[in-house]
Amino acid sequence: MNKLSKTNVSLLIDLYKTGNFTTLEKKSEELINAHKDECFLYNMLGVALLEQRKFDKAIKNFNKAILIKNDYAEAYYNLGNLYRINEKLDNAISSYLKAVQINKNYAEAYNNLGLTLKQQGRIDEAIKNYKKTILINPNLFHTYNNIGNALKQKGDFNAAIDNFKKAIKINVDYAEAYNNMGLTLQKQFKFDDALNNFKKAISIKPNFHEAYNNLGYLNLMCENFAEGWKYYEFRKARALLIKSNKLSIEKLWNGEKFYGKLMVFGEQGLGDEILFSSILNSLLKSHNNITVKINERLIPLFKRSFKKIKFISQKSKVKESDYKKYIFLGSLGKHYRNSVESFPNNQKSFLFPNLIKKKNFNNNLEKKKLKRIGISWKKSLPEGAKNLSLNDFHPILLHNQYQFIDLQYGDTKNERSNIKKLYNISLIHFKSLNYKNDIDSLAALMSNCDLIITSANFTAQLAGALGIPVWVLLPHIADWRWFLKRNGSLWYPNMRLFRQTTRGDWKNIIHNVNKQLKNFN
Repeated sequence: MNKLSKTNVSLLIDLYKTGNFTTLEKKSEELINAHKDECFLYNMLGVALLEQRKFDKAIKNFNKAILIKNDYAEAYYNLGNLYRINEKLDNAISSYLKAVQINKNYAEAYNNLGLTLKQQGRIDEAIKNYKKTILINPNLFHTYNNIGNALKQKGDFNAAIDNFKKAIKINVDYAEAYNNMGLTLQKQFKFDDALNNFKKAISIKPNFHEAYNNLGYLNLMCENFAEGWKYYEFRKARALLIKSNKLSIEKLWNGEKFYGKLMVFGEQGLGDEILFSSILNSLLKSHNNITVKINERLIPLFKRSFKKIKFISQKSKVKESDYKKYIFLGSLGKHYRNSVESFPNNQKSFLFPNLIKKKNFNNNLEKKKLKRIGISWKKSLPEGAKNLSLNDFHPILLHNQYQFIDLQYGDTKNERSNIKKLYNISLIHFKSLNYKNDIDSLAALMSNCDLIITSANFTAQLAGALGIPVWVLLPHIADWRWFLKRNGSLWYPNMRLFRQTTRGDWKNIIHNVNKQLKNFN
């Protein structure tokens, strides 16, 4: 069989470098017909298929390359990339380890091994592998960026910034490093410097949506609403909705009066759908033919609360002919919440529970003459933040003049058993309630509480919307939705905010809450 020519090898490499993966796939297949034992060809075909997200075919070709040459480091590396994209992280790690075992100087394999370990939360191991990458190739600027991100997650912000600067020193036009440096400076409350870095990233890469988005979040956090909402339009969820629903930009509503149906697309999860639904009553004052496409778990609650609006499930198929104009739920802010004064302080509640369900829960609660406090402690936190545990709440739970009700979604059995064992504290928990999916019943249970104490999760949003007094425990740098220095919420008048003064320090927050609880009546 003829040996693969250098010309064909160069051709395939050029096709890869120029991103012409369709042609790379065809040419590789063509050459395999003449060179069935060339592992290089199967590897290149696998890469072409991987880039086109044809994963099953790609795996077969990488494995074929390895079958021909079992010490083929590049094929193991590419197999690792495929597994990482598909979030099969253990398989990815095994593949990268095999690649670096074969080739101890494989810098990119160490780098991607680091990325995968970071995805698993193994930050120190990730940093070790990044450093191995740098030892082999000190000019890999993206690895310095990766080290910076890992250090940011650990809370070592100064060291993170040093690494972003190293990346930029090697590549002065590295927009991603400027963006990540902006995020890190934001965590240090250096907001002007953060803004400048986001703007620098955008000047280098004008279509850098993530940097625009971060610019929007920071402006909103600082209550610069006009700028914030402008850049908030670059959010990923909006772009995905446009693509998945094949939406025409010409039909996007600009806030001007028109006659016909307005379709509002819900987005970004249950918490945001509740948060932005606080604007629906303002929307109703300017338009009365509204359909909202929302998570089906919210529909019973929303139908009861907004009787003049039609709600349909997010799973419903919608045609362009079904509406005259459309807007995204998160985009209502730019039309109705452009100043602090535009947030209505008289809208104590805008969601209303099912009164029959509320009564049923009340009948099943203890009839002691004690105030009822609902608690929730976990959420999906941004990187670097520490989740609260039920055990962290134990100083609060020691108050015997209150009944404490478990409002935490997810499996809380072990934590509740542990708190019972350690402190002889029992939480009221309803086994029959599906906390995750039966939002209408959860709202009814919550409405029996005199107070809710929670981390900044979905429970906080739902309690605020129901108008229940709620105390929310916030990390040092909180999400933009809680703004920057407020002790109350613009979105929810009955909400009180307790903020960390030191990163990761929940102990002092719990102490402050406990102190205030003594005066709660």
